[in-house]
Order: sequence, then structure tokens, then C-alpha cells
Amino acid sequence: MEVKVSVHGTYKGGVIMDFSLNKEQLMIKQTFRDVAEKEILPIVDEYEENEEFPEFLFPKLGELGYLGMTLPTEYGGMGADTITFCLFAEEFGKVNSGITSGFVVHSSVPVSAILQGGSEEQKKKYLSKAVSGESIFAIGITEPNVGSDVANIKTEAKSAENNYILNGSKVWITNGGIADYVVVAAREDGVSNLEGVQLFLVPTDTPGFQVANRMKKHGIQTSDTSELVFDNCKVPKENKLGDKGFYNILSSLTTGRIVVGARAVGVAEKAYELALNYSKQRYQFNKPIGKFQSIQHKLARMRVEIDAARLLVYKAAHLKDAGMEYSKEASIAKLYASEMAVRVTNEALHIHGSYGYSREYTVERLVRDARIFTIGEGTSEIQLNIIAKRLGL
Repeated sequence: MEVKVSVHGTYKGGVIMDFSLNKEQLMIKQTFRDVAEKEILPIVDEYEENEEFPEFLFPKLGELGYLGMTLPTEYGGMGADTITFCLFAEEFGKVNSGITSGFVVHSSVPVSAILQGGSEEQKKKYLSKAVSGESIFAIGITEPNVGSDVANIKTEAKSAENNYILNGSKVWITNGGIADYVVVAAREDGVSNLEGVQLFLVPTDTPGFQVANRMKKHGIQTSDTSELVFDNCKVPKENKLGDKGFYNILSSLTTGRIVVGARAVGVAEKAYELALNYSKQRYQFNKPIGKFQSIQHKLARMRVEIDAARLLVYKAAHLKDAGMEYSKEASIAKLYASEMAVRVTNEALHIHGSYGYSREYTVERLVRDARIFTIGEGTSEIQLNIIAKRLGL
């Protein structure tokens, strides 16, 4: 089934003046919500406590068509647009951001890298595995001394007859410890410029590949986040994904920023809902705390910020789907939505008072989960740099 659901937009001078979700999108959004609440919500507490990712959910989501949904139908995808992917990230993110990150990362940058840079044979071989959930994918870019500065990647890929020999390490790799394949950014044959940064598809059962550390984190506890080491890891030359690795990474990350914004909106929306309900149930001085103007103003500002962030995310997604330039809008959406999520979750905790500080209340987890959005897929400072550059500064 091919899914194409676009935002209704009105243009004036190339600028979107207004838009809203159509009936089909609203139905899909509700379906995502129902599935997340049925499949994920019942197991959240267990997997949060154990700091584990529920790998068994990958085939389940694959059957539903939720993995790699934006891929073309000829490779098993739904042909869904970016808006639909954002709706998925938002609704699943409301239930658990860590688990959602595993599905989103699997379905975005690594499969995008294969789609953009892979040969037809590579696409047919690997994308079907990603869509079905038969195999789990990760993307290996970040290194101990290289975060946002992708151009200075140090991991090496030296050609040797029919193989590349990879040496180096990657950190903060989502799905790194559970992946069957990692798309690894490495510098080919020591070439120092941007052209030297290429992408290689590495099966995780390859000798020389090692999960060195399962990383403990402040938030998104259910996300598998690992440090990977490549020690003379021999990868067939046929596993190289094209010859535009650096530019492939930038393109994939730009789209990823929109989806991070959607995840941030989902977390903030959940925190807002919890705070609103609590303000109606918690009594002080013989009335609900929601009757106090100070609480009302907090909730009103939270509502405004969430709605503004959601519209920025949808606008960026719509521009991408319309084939228009969207890199500035992607950074604007990511910047505002991520920082908004931090503000909103903190306010939600404050409204809960001391109860909000207890791990028995979901809002405490949401505060911790929100913080990563201002860091991952490019920090707030990097987004500001991109926006300023697009302004011609």
C-alpha cells in the first residue's frame, strides 16, 4: 500500500501561510497512538527499570509497515511522506522516547544512506530486511573526539585487495549493541578532504567488530546506546555505499532533525497532558491548583509552545515533501522543538511539585528524556550556525 498524505498548504510568495492535517493523516495519527499504547505502554516500566530495548518489537512493527515507511514501495516501504513519519515519531514518543529512538534511527539515517548511495543490488538485499524488522540497523558517525564535526572523522577504511580494513571507534551509537548491520562513516585510504568520508555497511558478526560498552545515560534509558570498536575489521569492497558518503550523511541528518523535532513535540505533549490533569486533581487551599492564575499561565504558555513547535516541524516536513529547500526550516524546527521540550517538561514537573521529582511519576522520566533533543542530531549551537549561514551571514 502506498501512503501519500500531504499537508494542506496555502502559498504566498513561496511561503506557506497556513496548513492543517487532512482526514487521512488524523486517522493514521490515531492508529499510531493506538498501537503505541497497546504494544509499548504495558512494558515501559519493566524495560525502563532494566535499561533495555525490547528487540522483539522490531518484527511486530515490520508487519505493520512502520519500519522504513518512507522507503519507495519497490523496496518494501509504504512510500509514506515525511509528515507521516513525524506523526509516528510524535505518537510513539509520547509513550516512550527511548524505545521510539530505536525505531526512528533504524528507519531513518542508515536506510536513507543505503537508498541514496547503495547500488540496486544493495538496496534490494538490505532494505527489505530493514522494512520487515528481520534485521536491525544502526548508523555509526559520532566518535570520541568527533561529534558535530563530521568532516574530521578519524575511523579509517584502508583498501586491501577485495576488502576494506576498518580501524577506529564510534560512541553514542543508537542500536549499536543490538544491530545486525551498522552503516559506518570512515575515512577511505587516508584521504583528508570531505571526499574521503565514505559509508560502509558492516555486518556486526564481522571479525574485528566489537561492542565495547553499553553506555549508561541520564535519560532515554530504553534506548540501546553503545560504544563500538573496529579492530582490523575486514569488510568486502562491495559493502561500500557509493562515493558521496559525506554528502549522504548531511542529507540524512537534515531530515533526521525534522523527526527529532517531532519526537520532542511528543514528549512535551505528554508532559503537558499530565500536568493539565494533575492541576485539576491536586487541591490546595480548598481548590484545584489549576484555579490559581500562576498555574493557568504556565499551562497556557506550554500549550502555545507545543503548538508552535508542531507547526514548525510540519512546515519543514512539508517543504521536504514538496521538493523545496528545507535545511534552514529543519534546523529551526529542531532547535525550537528541542528547547521547547526541555522548558515544557520542566514546567510540568514543577506543577507536580515534589511528586514530580519522584520516579513513580512519568513526568520525572520525561524531564530526563527531553534533554537529549538539544544535543543529538546536532546541538542547538550547530542549528543556530546552520540557520545563520542560510540567512547569508
